Formats: sequence, C-alpha cells, structure tokens
Amino acid sequence: MSLLSSIKIRVVSNKTDWKTFYELPFKFYSHDPFWVPPLKMEERNLLNSRRNPFFNHTSIRAWLAFDRSEVVGRILAFVDDNYNDFHKSKMGFFGYFESIDSQNASNALIDHASDWLIDQGMASIRGPINLSVTNECGFLVNGFSSLPFIKMGHSLPYYPNLVENYGFELEHRLLAYLITNETVNSSELWRRLEKINERALKNNEVQIRSINMDRYKEEVGHVFRIYNEFMKDNWGFVPATKAEMYFMADILKFIIDPKMVLMAEYRGEIVGCSLGVPNINQLLPELKGKLFPFGFIKLFLKRKKISNFRLMLIGVLPEFRERGFDVLLYYETIRRSLDRGYESAELSWISEENKNLRSILEKLGARLYKMYHVYEKNLMPD
Repeated sequence: MSLLSSIKIRVVSNKTDWKTFYELPFKFYSHDPFWVPPLKMEERNLLNSRRNPFFNHTSIRAWLAFDRSEVVGRILAFVDDNYNDFHKSKMGFFGYFESIDSQNASNALIDHASDWLIDQGMASIRGPINLSVTNECGFLVNGFSSLPFIKMGHSLPYYPNLVENYGFELEHRLLAYLITNETVNSSELWRRLEKINERALKNNEVQIRSINMDRYKEEVGHVFRIYNEFMKDNWGFVPATKAEMYFMADILKFIIDPKMVLMAEYRGEIVGCSLGVPNINQLLPELKGKLFPFGFIKLFLKRKKISNFRLMLIGVLPEFRERGFDVLLYYETIRRSLDRGYESAELSWISEENKNLRSILEKLGARLYKMYHVYEKNLMPD
C-alpha cells in the first residue's frame, strides 16, 4: 500500500473532531521549547460561530488528516465576504495548518481546502491566516529560537517547503522587530525625538493620554471610529465591524496594561491610538493551554513578572501623519514602557513594504528578528 493511499481526510463535524483539531498542536510541538501552548478556551471562542461576530460574514470548513488511526494534520479554509467585497476579489483563505513532514499528507489537506473554496466560487487561495490578520498569520521562516509574542505564530520549519511544492508562491513578508531599553537609551534618534516630543506637547491642542478604563466601551468606540481609516492602506486590511471590535476588546480587556494603551487627541478629538499589550506568552507555557481551574489564578498572580510587551497596533488618521502625530505615539509608547519597567518590546507585524517605519525602528536600535511568509495560489485552470 502506498503512503498516499494511507492518508485519509475527514471533515471536522462534531465535538470529538474539534477536540482533536484543537489538541493536535500539543502533539506536534511537545518537544519544541519555543512553542507557546494557546489557551484552548480562547481558541474555541475564536472559532465559535455563535460568539465571534466574524462569522456574520464568513463561512468556514475544517479537515483532519489521518494515516490509518493516527491524526497527522489539520487545515481550515474560509471565505470572508467582507474581504472580497472590499477588495473586489474572489479570495479564499486557509489557516490553522499543521502537518507531519509528508508532502502526501500536506497535499491531501490542501486539496480538500482548495476544492471547497472552488465550490464557494473562489479564484485564489491565500494563507496561512488564522481568520484575520489580527490573529496569527504566516509561516515562520526565521527566528525559531525564541518564544513568539502574544498573538504571533510559531510554526515548523518545513511548512514553507510543503506549500511551495504544492504550487504556492510567496505573497507577502511580515516582519517582527525587537527593541530593548538599552538600545533605545543609547540611540541618538531617541534624544532627538525627546526634544521634538517636548515641543509638540507644549501645544495645548495636542495630548497623549492613557485609555480610561472607567469608560472602556466608549474608548473602544473611538478606536473603532478611526481604525478603519488609518489602517485602510495596509496589506491584508479588511474593514472591522463594530461588533468585531468589541469582541476583540473584550478579549484584551483582561490582558492590557491601561498605561500602555494610548490615545492621541487634537483639540479634544481622538485622532490616533496605540495598543501595547503585555506579553502573556511569557506565562502561558506553564498553563499548558488550560485557564481553569488554576491557570487563571497563576496568570493573575504572576502578570507583574511580565517583562516585555507587543506593540500590536499604532496609527493616526491620515491627515495628522504629516504633523508627526505617529512619531509622538511611538515616542510616548516607548517612553512609558520604560517608565513601567518593561525591558523589551516586539513591534509586529510590520509589512516588508513599510520602509519608512522600518528605517525609523532601525535607527532606534530595533532589530529584525522574526519573519513570516504568507503564500498565495491561483485556483483557476491556466
């Protein structure tokens, strides 16, 4: 019997299948010291069509691969109507990809995902993207010897070869920069930014403040109002719905350090924001994916030991960029992180094409230390 004939693919259709789907990475990465076990409860919530408003405009299908009785891979395909409406495209996506180092197993998984997307009327397939670019996306291609930061991925080194051998081509590179307090303090650019910041904030019309947690829902509403404007030119962007923004805010509310969520005001109007999130991935390995019954307590008691954070989001309305508001936000985010005792930060992800931002970060002493590849393939016959 050939290896190909021993690979069987099954649609994920019941609770037992979904449990296997969620548990598979724990098997694949059991001996990888740089893999961070995801919180299973959060994974289930993200893929729960009754809870996650993303599914108001998205359909999905998931599969498991078996070699005889052993599960050897998984994949999820989805169609995001909002993405295709915004980009005037017929793009399908895959994510949550895991496979043994077998071209046959990988091909079988991608075959099923591709066939389903074709049945949905899609012309191309892109991935890996775990539902949206605000979650994990891309295969890691360098930087395997350090833990990923919160909501950033860590994948097996042979995955790019599997999809390239199938016929996928590189669509985009996503970059992660690491910056430490030592490199910032020794940066000549940092000293220049200090002076620029001092002059700017002397103007009473400009204010950078922390989020007001007593008015959290209102503050999230401000972020929603400006997010779709300042993000619209970014690669992979899809306009967020208000329901999606509040869903994500509810997840982050437990995690965020309010002092590291900044709002930029001009004449009392919110025109920009930055979201620095403590890197709870420093604590997750010992939880082994379980928040209850004791994981929640461990997380609460040890969160003060978190020594780094991820800058997940930063931006200002387009008309305020020329006034240097984006630079002010970067400066204030880094300065306040130093005041809060954080030792380092990951700035991610950043498009390879964003040369202006990359130049600023490198002059501040940030170093490119992880890279992720997103792939794409035409589904239509030539």
